[in-house]
Amino acid sequence: SITSACGSCRQLREQRLAQRSLVHDGIAQVLGAVVAGDLDANVLGAWIDEEIARIGVAIDGTERKPASIGDELHGLAAEFGRRGLNVVVEQSAPVPHWTRTATPTVTEIVREALNNVAKHTDRRSATVAVESVDRSPDIAADGAIVVRVTDGGDERSNDVDVDVDVGVAERVGSGVGTRSMAEAAASIGASIDWIPRVGGGTEVRLVLDPSAPQQQAV
Repeated sequence: SITSACGSCRQLREQRLAQRSLVHDGIAQVLGAVVAGDLDANVLGAWIDEEIARIGVAIDGTERKPASIGDELHGLAAEFGRRGLNVVVEQSAPVPHWTRTATPTVTEIVREALNNVAKHTDRRSATVAVESVDRSPDIAADGAIVVRVTDGGDERSNDVDVDVDVGVAERVGSGVGTRSMAEAAASIGASIDWIPRVGGGTEVRLVLDPSAPQQQAV
C-alpha cells in the first residue's frame, strides 16, 4: 500500500541519516587525532577507504574501492595488450595512500609513454615498474615512489653504445605528447625524465615526491 511504501522510504532515509551521522562523528574524531599528531595520515586515508566501501554497501550493496596506481596500471596493460603491445607491470612495494590523488595523472602519463613506445619504436613489449625509494638509490627524495616505463629494447647485445638511442630519446622527448607529460608531472609535484638505455630502448622515469606541496596538501 501507499502508506507502507511511504513508511519504508522514511525508514530508509532515517537509516542513511544515521549512517551519515556516524561517518561525520568518526571523521571529526580522526581529524582531531591527526591534528594532535596521534594518527598518521596514511592511517587516515586507509580508514576513509574503508568508510567509502562500507557506505557503498549500505546504500546499494556495491562495495566501492578507490582505484590505486597498481590497479590503473594493470588496466593499461590490458588495454595495450589488445593493441599488440605486451606490457608487464611490476610493483616491488605497496603504494602509499598519499599517491591516491595523483593516480589519474600518473595513469595518463604512463598511457602517453606507452603510446610513444607503440608509435616511435618497433618494439612490441614494455615494462611499467613501481618502486619505493629504497629500491632506487639513485633517487634523492626520501620516501619517493618511482614509476619507470621502459620499452623492450631490441635484440642487440648490451654492449651497444648508448649513443645509438639518444636520437630516439630526443625525438620522443621533444613532441607535444611529452611536453604534456612534463606539464602533468609538474601539476602533481613530480619530476619526469627520458633516459636512453644501454643496449637499446628508452626509460621514462616519473618520481613522486611526498614532500612536494601538491602532495602535502592532500
